[in-house]
Amino acid sequence: MENDKSDALAALTRELRECKAENNRLARELRAALRRIDILRLNTDTQFDLTKSITGEKRQQELYFNLMLRLYPDIVFVFDDELKFTIGTQNITDIIDVEDVSLLRGHTLASIVDRYCPSIFTDEMLDAIERVKTGNEKGVENKIDISTEQGQFEVTILSFNMGKGSYSGILAIIHDITEVNLAKEQAEAGNRAKSEFLSRINHEIRTPIHTIMGMTGVAINSDDLEKKNACLDKINTASKHLLDLFDDIMDMSKVEKNKLDLTVNHFDFQEMIHHVVKTLRFKIEEKKLRFDIALDPDIPPALIGDDVKLAQIIVKLLSNAAKFTPAGGTVKLQVRRLQDTAGWVQLMIAVSDDGIGISSEQQTRLFDSFEQADGSNTRKFGGAGIGLALVWNIVTMMGGKIWVESEQGKGAKFIITLRLKKRVLDDDMDEKEPVAKDYSGKTILIVDDMAVNQEIIASMLQDTHIRIYYASSGIEAINLFKNAPQLYDLILMDIQMPEMDGYAVTRAIRALPFAKAKEVPVLALTANAMYADERLSLDAGMNGHINKPVSKKEILLKIDSYLAPLLSI
Repeated sequence: MENDKSDALAALTRELRECKAENNRLARELRAALRRIDILRLNTDTQFDLTKSITGEKRQQELYFNLMLRLYPDIVFVFDDELKFTIGTQNITDIIDVEDVSLLRGHTLASIVDRYCPSIFTDEMLDAIERVKTGNEKGVENKIDISTEQGQFEVTILSFNMGKGSYSGILAIIHDITEVNLAKEQAEAGNRAKSEFLSRINHEIRTPIHTIMGMTGVAINSDDLEKKNACLDKINTASKHLLDLFDDIMDMSKVEKNKLDLTVNHFDFQEMIHHVVKTLRFKIEEKKLRFDIALDPDIPPALIGDDVKLAQIIVKLLSNAAKFTPAGGTVKLQVRRLQDTAGWVQLMIAVSDDGIGISSEQQTRLFDSFEQADGSNTRKFGGAGIGLALVWNIVTMMGGKIWVESEQGKGAKFIITLRLKKRVLDDDMDEKEPVAKDYSGKTILIVDDMAVNQEIIASMLQDTHIRIYYASSGIEAINLFKNAPQLYDLILMDIQMPEMDGYAVTRAIRALPFAKAKEVPVLALTANAMYADERLSLDAGMNGHINKPVSKKEILLKIDSYLAPLLSI
């Protein structure tokens, strides 16, 4: 009985050990299986994430690459080792009549040339591609310039490899240099024009200076009064020419810097035309030209605008017409009213001649700065080459238009249209040439550092019998006024003086502790006639502005406006 129990217990023990061993084996296998599953899952997830990452990066690279191909400014062709098109920039469509660059993929260079006939692929360019291909080395390069009906191009052709051989294809980079070349040509033309202008201006300045110096010498050495007067006439003419030339240069300089201003004046149109005709009549008659003037009687007499600039452009057009018209020819000035409204009038001003005329090609650069229509005419007729450019700028600033109608050998007609504001005159208003009043007992102080200017102004005021004191510097003027403030009834103040300019002198006088220092009228004498310059004068404490060169009419009118009320005192 005991033996049976022992055998059963041993059998049970063996069975338990076998089950435990089996469980351990199963557990190990299970753990191994789980590990394999984890690794498989890990590998799968990793591969998925890696694939996803690579795909995303590839797509991003493709996006960047396609963006570059669309935005790259130069035209780029990429051909494989068989000269088949593989890829290129989107702007290829600018030179090849194809909607999408991808349509060229797989086409050989020869088939693209045959099918689309792009002018960029000239024989010279095809030969260059063949030379680079034949070179069969990485980095072989060829650069050429090509001109086609589409423009001018700089072409760079080079070979490349993909790392597995000496040659994988051709890269052609086409850079459009049309605008660059055009800008370069324009710059060079501008420099040539300015160089020629400087040469012309040198001649135009030296000629009147030579006349002034020569005639001065003749007059000094002559005892013949008639001969002296003839010399003075020539000196006067040369001086006016020199002044006109200087004014043109200064005005053109202001145009270049956008600083040319217009002034607003009340003026009589017919009087302005009369002044223009008077200025030019001697020159026209000296050349024995016929001068016809046709003024519309319906043009309003009283207008508002820059009459000085308007007279300037008419004088320049008439001077040109006279210069290029042969002796015995005709110069004509015509002014017609085109349109009339309540406050404005539109005028047409035409200057015509029967001179040498202007060709169509010359007309294209007629109004360009520093240019002349024909350089050969400069040598024959003279001129600085800025007159018509200045005329065009002034007319444009006035809101008008100017053009020319001409044929070579058949004369020329310059036409201007512009609008001017009308001025309503009172019934008792009539503008006449001022008459010098008698200002005996009144005193004026002329402040100018140049004795010749003092002398000129004094001669203009001679008939007024006014007493004149002079100051040749700002300090002298301040001291004179400080010592006798009640003596002076008016001060004429030059602006451009050394050490102390007219603005500073005026402020110093106004600051003196005398009642008269605040009241005495001070008028600026200056060649700066811009609105901004007038504003500076007023801000400095001055009462008005007289432009240089000073005219007798203007200075008498200005002085009368301040001194006439004192005559009854």
